[in-house]
Amino acid sequence: MKKLIVAMMLLSVPVFFCGSTPKEQPDDAVKRLEQLQGKQRELAEAMYKLRLELIKNDSELKRLHQQIIALYRELALRVDSKKEMRILIAKHEQLEKEISKLQEGR
Repeated sequence: MKKLIVAMMLLSVPVFFCGSTPKEQPDDAVKRLEQLQGKQRELAEAMYKLRLELIKNDSELKRLHQQIIALYRELALRVDSKKEMRILIAKHEQLEKEISKLQEGR
């Protein structure tokens, strides 16, 4: 049994080292991924700012945006007035109170 364990250990050593030698590739992939994610965040921020600017400067877009906001408000009021939602809202508020009390005690 000891010989089997030793043999398996010896056979696994080259596999272990072969699997870990090309460290440049994973590091390069991680760096590239981080770069792409950074560019993606920058692009999303630029798109958000442009949307705001377009809505601000275009009267039709501004009117449409105001209508959407009004509809969203109405939807939220109607949904929040349902019994099931009021129960969940009350539970959520209770949790927030308990969390605040615990955070104050720190």
